[in-house]
Amino acid sequence: MKRLLFILILITAFNFGCATDKQEPNKEDNTPVQSEAAEELESSDPSNYQPWFIKAYLNELDSVFSETWSPDGKKVAYVIFDQLKETGELYIWKTGEKEPKVVPTVKERIDTLYWSPDSNYIIADAGTSSLRLGIIVDAINCTKTANINYFGKPVWSPDGKWLALGQVRSIEPPIEWELDGTVDLVMYNVESLETKVLKEGNQKEYYKPLNWQKDGVLEYVHIEMDGDSNRQWYLPDELKKEFENQIVESFVSPSKNYKITLIKNNEGYNFYCQSEDTFTMIKHISYVGDSPNVSWSPEEKYVILQSEYIFDLINVKGVGSIENSSELFWSPTGDYLSFTRRGDAIPDANKGGPYYTTDLYIYDIDSAGYSGVLKGTKDYYYSADGWDKDGVKYSKSAVANDEILENGTYVYARNIISWNLETGEQNILETFAGSEYTGFNYSADKKWISLIRNLRSAGEAFPGIPGFYNTETKEIKELDVVLQVWGDWAETFWFNHSPKVVINQQNLFDLDSWEVKEISSGANERILGAKPSPDDKKIAAFTYHHEKNTIDDMGIPLNLNIMDSNGENVLSKFKTNLLPFFNNNVPSLLPVNFTWLGNDAVVLENWREQYREISDIYKIDINTGGTQKLVENAHNPLAAPNGTKIAVVEMNGESLYYPQTIKVIDPSGNSLQVLNCKDFSLGFFDSEILWSGDSTKLIVRGYKERDAERDQFVIIYDVTTEENKVLPFNNSELHYDGKHFLNVNEDGKEIIFSQIGSLKTY
Repeated sequence: MKRLLFILILITAFNFGCATDKQEPNKEDNTPVQSEAAEELESSDPSNYQPWFIKAYLNELDSVFSETWSPDGKKVAYVIFDQLKETGELYIWKTGEKEPKVVPTVKERIDTLYWSPDSNYIIADAGTSSLRLGIIVDAINCTKTANINYFGKPVWSPDGKWLALGQVRSIEPPIEWELDGTVDLVMYNVESLETKVLKEGNQKEYYKPLNWQKDGVLEYVHIEMDGDSNRQWYLPDELKKEFENQIVESFVSPSKNYKITLIKNNEGYNFYCQSEDTFTMIKHISYVGDSPNVSWSPEEKYVILQSEYIFDLINVKGVGSIENSSELFWSPTGDYLSFTRRGDAIPDANKGGPYYTTDLYIYDIDSAGYSGVLKGTKDYYYSADGWDKDGVKYSKSAVANDEILENGTYVYARNIISWNLETGEQNILETFAGSEYTGFNYSADKKWISLIRNLRSAGEAFPGIPGFYNTETKEIKELDVVLQVWGDWAETFWFNHSPKVVINQQNLFDLDSWEVKEISSGANERILGAKPSPDDKKIAAFTYHHEKNTIDDMGIPLNLNIMDSNGENVLSKFKTNLLPFFNNNVPSLLPVNFTWLGNDAVVLENWREQYREISDIYKIDINTGGTQKLVENAHNPLAAPNGTKIAVVEMNGESLYYPQTIKVIDPSGNSLQVLNCKDFSLGFFDSEILWSGDSTKLIVRGYKERDAERDQFVIIYDVTTEENKVLPFNNSELHYDGKHFLNVNEDGKEIIFSQIGSLKTY
C-alpha cells in the first residue's frame, strides 16, 4: 500500500508544469486526476525534493527518456515521449522545487541533451539524419532561446557561453553526399547569438568539433572526403585569458620559433606547442612532478617532454616514447639520441654488488625505434657520455669497483666494408648515416648499389622506397613508388650484362630508361618471386593463384613461368607440386627462395610442413618441367656460378631452429662436402652463404655465443682442397651490428659486407 501511495504521489506531482492553464480530465486524456495524495505532496517541505527523491520519481515513469543531470547537480532535464506522435516534451526539475517545469514550444524527436558546463543552458539534440536540430534552452528561465542546425554534435566551451559546431554551408559545385554542402567549423554564442567561422570546408575537406578542453582549447577533426582525417586544435581569442590563468610553465625554443606551454587541468596536465603557423596539443600527462622538463633537438626538428615523449616539430606529430632511460644526449644533427638503460640482472648481486648492469642505446628518430648497441655483462657496464662529431661517446666500467676500463666512440652509420681475408685489412667503401637504408645489393659491374629507404612504420606495415646508389657520383636516385619490404620482398636481383634489375620480386626496372614494368604472367596469377638467368636471356617467375591460397588452404602448388628477358612473354609454363611458404605471423605468403643452376634449371625450397617449417630442396628442368628432389630437410639453396655445385643449409632434428650444417651437393643431389657447425664450434642459424666467382670457395657467416651475445665469424671453405679458415669479424662486441654479405671476389680472398655501427676506442 505504501509503494502504491508513493507512485500515486509521484505521478500526481508530475502534472505541475510551467503552463498555468489547467485542463479538465476526459476519457481520451491520459493525465491522471489529482488526489488527496497530491494535496499532501503540495503541502510538504520543499527541502524534501532532493536528487534522490527526484531520481526515484523519474524511475517510476515508463515514458521518461534522456534523463540528464546538470554539472552542478541541482537540475535535471528529461523528455516525456509521446509514442503516438513520436515527439517529446522537455522538462526541467530543479532540486528544492516541488514540481518539474515543461519548456514551452519544444516538441521534437529529441535524442540527446547537452548541458552547458555552468548549468545555465541545455541543447536538445533532435532529428533523424546527420543534419541535426539543436534547440537552445535557457535552463534558468525554462525558455527556448533559439534553434540551430549542425553536423555531428555540439561542443560546449568551458565557460558555457560558446558552442563549437559543424555548420553546413551550400557550395558550388555541390558535393554528392547526404548533406547539402560542406561543413565549416564555427563558434556560436548562446547569449548574443553571434556566429564566428573558424575553418571553412570545401569540396575536398570538412570539419567537425570533438572536445573543448577545460583550459579553453578546442579540439576538432579535419576530414578529407576520401576518408583520411587528423585531429587539430584551436585557441580562441575569447578564451585566451582562461588558458593563460592555468599555465604552470612555458618553454621557449632557442630560436624563439616554438613555445611549449604546460597547462594544469583537473585530470592532469596538457602540453601545447605553438609556432607562427600552428597550435597543437602534444601530449596529455597525468603527472609531471616538481620539475617538468623539455629538451629541444639541434636545428629544432624535435622536442622531448619529460625525458620520454618525442614530438616532431616540423611535421607536427608524435614520434614515440623512450622509457626507463638515463639522461638523453642529442646527436649534432638532432636525428638520433643516445642514453644508458638498465641491462641484465647480475647473479652475484646478493653478495653486496650492484643488481644489474647497464647498456648503451641509440634511438633512431626517423625509424621511430631504438636498439642496444653495447651490452653490459656481470663484469662491466656501459654509460652514454654524449656525442662528438663522429658518434656517441661512451665509457666502459668495471662492475666491481667502477674503474673505467675503456673510453670510446660508437659511430652510428651503415658502412659497406671491403675485407681482405688474407691480410685482414678492412676498408670502408661507402657510409650511410643511421639505419635508414637496407637491402643493399651490388650490380655486376659494381657501378650501382640497389637499396631500400625505410619509411616510418604504422602498425604492421613495412613501407620502403627503392633507390639506387651510384658508386662513382655518390648520389642516390629513388623510384616514385612505395613497397612493402617485409620478408625478403625488398631483395633485388641484378642482370649480369645489362643495367636492369628485378625489384619487389615482380617488377623489372631499367636504369637507362628509368622505367618500371610489371612482369606479367597471366590472368588470376600473382608472381611470388622472379630472377634473371645467368646469361640474362630469360626470367624465371614463380606464380600462385592468389584467390585460392588462404590461411586455411595452403596446399595450392606453384607454377613456374619461363619468360623472355623483358618479362613480357611467357616462353613456357609448368605446373609443379611444390608449395610456397606461408608465414603465420603476418600472415602472408613469402617470396619463393630459389637459385638458377646454370641456364637450364632452377633449384628451390618446397615447404612440405608449413607449421613446423620443414622444407626439402628440388630441381626443375626449365626445358622439360621435370622435377627432382635433391635433399630432404634443407633450405636456402645457392648454386655455384659454374653450375656444378649447390650449397644448402641442412636442418638437423627436422627443425629450422636446431643446429645446422652446410651441405654441398652436385646437380643430382649427391653429397660432396659437409660443413658441420659443431666442427667449427659455431652456430649457423640464419646463415648467409656466398660462392667465390670461380666456384672454388664457400664463404659462410657463423657465430659463437658469449655472455648471451653472438660474436660473428666468417668461414672460408675450399671445396677443392677441403681446407678451411675461420676469421672473427671486428667489433664483435657490438650488441647489434646488422652484418650482411653483399659480394665476394673471383678467388674468394676478399668479401664485401654491410654493418651497422663501428667503434673507435682510446
